[in-house]
Amino acid sequence: MNKRGMVIVTFCLCGFIYGQEARSLADIARESKAKAAPVKPCALSMKKPAPATVTDLIEEPDACTYMNGVSKLLAERKFSELEQVAAVARSSKARFVGGGWKLYTFYLGVGPIPDEGSSQANWDSRFENLKSWLSRQPTSVTPYVALADFYLSDGWKARGNETADKVTENGWEVFDERAKQAKAILIQARGLKIKCPEWYRVMMTVAVAQGWTREEEAALFNEAIAFEPEYYYYYQRVGWYLMPKWYGEEGEFKQFAQAMADRIGGRDGDILYWLIAAGTVAGSGSGTDGTDLSWIRIRRGYHALVEKYGETLLRQNEMCYMAVKFGDALLAADLFGRIGENWTPTWHKREYFDNARNWATTHAAPLQQLKDVYSESAANLETPEGAAYSEVIAHEFLFGYGASLKECALVESPQGGRIQIALKVGQSGDVEQLLVSPQTTIGNCLSPKVQKAVFTRPPKPDYWVSFYLTPQR
Repeated sequence: MNKRGMVIVTFCLCGFIYGQEARSLADIARESKAKAAPVKPCALSMKKPAPATVTDLIEEPDACTYMNGVSKLLAERKFSELEQVAAVARSSKARFVGGGWKLYTFYLGVGPIPDEGSSQANWDSRFENLKSWLSRQPTSVTPYVALADFYLSDGWKARGNETADKVTENGWEVFDERAKQAKAILIQARGLKIKCPEWYRVMMTVAVAQGWTREEEAALFNEAIAFEPEYYYYYQRVGWYLMPKWYGEEGEFKQFAQAMADRIGGRDGDILYWLIAAGTVAGSGSGTDGTDLSWIRIRRGYHALVEKYGETLLRQNEMCYMAVKFGDALLAADLFGRIGENWTPTWHKREYFDNARNWATTHAAPLQQLKDVYSESAANLETPEGAAYSEVIAHEFLFGYGASLKECALVESPQGGRIQIALKVGQSGDVEQLLVSPQTTIGNCLSPKVQKAVFTRPPKPDYWVSFYLTPQR
């Protein structure tokens, strides 16, 4: 297969079959890597001193302090201590506030130095430390995975951040060679007694770099989730490449997210749905809004995640970013108020952060008097019966008044195209009040048309329900 040419592939996941003629994954990876913003995991954290002992490090509750402590152990070539920390992170499946795995953060700590100002000498020193670790601990899976990941990062470093057509021949050669070396190291580790979830994530990166077929990628993904179904980084990686901008067909990413979340089910399924959305819509730099996903389920998933794991600044920024993409000005304004000036690389540029905040403030201001209404409808959405009822009403509304909505949109269509409909439904299903956000002439146009509507009876009288629609002009 010519990895820079065209391939015909089929990708199978949990009963869904996806087929298309597409560019190779290698081309997609190279182009997307060039456009993605650099990630600085602890750019906004105060760097506290590293934990004094291995026990302290294992029990460290702050992700950035933990990562810095792991990095310090590698710099000091304390390989036995690194093995202890990794073993506990792997066996305990511990997570930090916000839901991030300690194991994933461990590998960030022994990975490429995240600071942009880091010298080549520091980079080379870390590379040599990883090689020494592997030579000292040849029966441990951890240094194999860490070194393979570093080889991949070194390949990207040689390739540079240019678009595919501007990469030098030498850049491609080093990139390809590093991918081969990473794969060889991972294959050596495959037969070891202890297995590691991160092994699969790194091998999935190899698959992208080498342009594996979708059948091969699917087999690897299915093996990964069979080994550790809760390691959400797998789902984020696959979900991103199934977006229409890159590798998938229209609706394919939505099918994948829904299938994976439904496979787990319940609140944990909703959390996974949010994590897939956050990793793709807010975390990939893919340039796509992903608004074919269910905003109701994203909101429900975020609420469940915060309830289970707590909220962090990064999670707030991710959710705020998505609220802007989905046109939820009230939620975005609330999150911007809590974020303050502490924006993260989720926004890629300060300019976009400022523009989004101005949009949210402008569009949320007229709706503040209606905040209790939207809070009530949002609370209803958090219940299973409320979420189900919202989906029913959205379909009934679109079926009965889709033509009217289209007609009203000809008068004025909101920025971004998406509007939020809020209905106060009486005991018999009659409409007592209709609100439209953002406030445009669409609301005035729709109100008399919907005034005599009768919908499915709500769970209780005087019930506020809200949903999002995209008027087609």
